[in-house]
Amino acid sequence: MTTAPEFKMPEINIGSPIIIGAVGGSGTRVLARIVSEMGVDIGRDLNQANDDLWMNLLFFRPSRVCSGQFEKVESVSSGMSLMRRHRNGPVFQTTANELRFLSRAITDTWKTDNFGKTPLRWSLKRLAKFFVPIRRKSEECIAWGWKEPTSHFFINQFLGYFPKAKYVHVLRHGLDMAFSSNLNQVKRFGPLFDLQSVTPPDALKFWLAANGDALMSMNRYPQRTMVVRFEDLCSDPSNSVRSLASFLGFRPTDLEIKRMAGYIRPPESIGRYRKNSLVGFSGEDLAELTKFGYSV
Repeated sequence: MTTAPEFKMPEINIGSPIIIGAVGGSGTRVLARIVSEMGVDIGRDLNQANDDLWMNLLFFRPSRVCSGQFEKVESVSSGMSLMRRHRNGPVFQTTANELRFLSRAITDTWKTDNFGKTPLRWSLKRLAKFFVPIRRKSEECIAWGWKEPTSHFFINQFLGYFPKAKYVHVLRHGLDMAFSSNLNQVKRFGPLFDLQSVTPPDALKFWLAANGDALMSMNRYPQRTMVVRFEDLCSDPSNSVRSLASFLGFRPTDLEIKRMAGYIRPPESIGRYRKNSLVGFSGEDLAELTKFGYSV
C-alpha cells in the first residue's frame, strides 16, 4: 500500500467528512483519486468509479428522494450515523433506528433494478462488509469521507448533521453532459423535476435543475463548500489541485501537487456538444447556462 503524504492535518474528526458530489459523469472519479492521495479515506467498498457502495445502499433510493421523504435532516439521521459507523465504528452498537433505516434501504434496493439483476445479493454484500471491522493504521489516512455523485441531493442533510463536514461539487458543461452516455441520474431522479425522458434536451433540464438546487444549498454553507469546474481542472491541473487542497486544509508540497495533477487527463469528450445538433433544446435553457459560467 502506498503511504499517504504527510500533510499537516488534525486527527480524524468523525464530524468532518469530506464529501464529493455532482451530476453523474462530471469527472468526480479523478477528484476522488486526488483526495485519496491527499490522505482521505474514501472507503473500502468501492466500485470502479470510486463510488462508495455503502452510501449507494443507504441513499441511492430514487423513489424516496423524488417523493421528498429525504428532505429533512431528522428523516435521514440514522443513515448518516450508519455512514459514520461504517467508517469509524463501532458497528456492533447499532441502534434500533439505524437497523430500521438499514432494513428499509435493503428492501428498497431489493424492489428496484438500480444495482443490476441481483439487488438482494448486492445488498447483502454491502451488509457483510459493514460488520467486518476496519482496522485503520494511523499513517494510512488523516481524514475520511466519500465520493458518490448523488450526494448533491443531500447537501443540507449531510452538512447539517456533520458539523464540520466539507462538500466539493463538480460542474461540467451542461451541454457536454446532455450528450453523455452516463444519464443514470436523469433516468432515476428525473421525476424529481417532472422529467420523464432521457433525451438530450431533458438531460440539460435535469442538469440545470439539479445543479441549481445544489448551488442554492451550498450558499447556506459558503465556508464549507466548494465548486470545482471540470474544465478548469483539465486546463490548469496544478492550480486546481492546490485550490482544492487549501479548501480542505491540506498543505501539499509542490512535488506532491505535480504528482496529483498528473492524474488529470483531459478527455476527448470535452466540447462534444459542438459535434451535435442543438435542435430541440429550449432557448431559455441554453441561455440559463450562463448562470453557471458556461456558454454555447
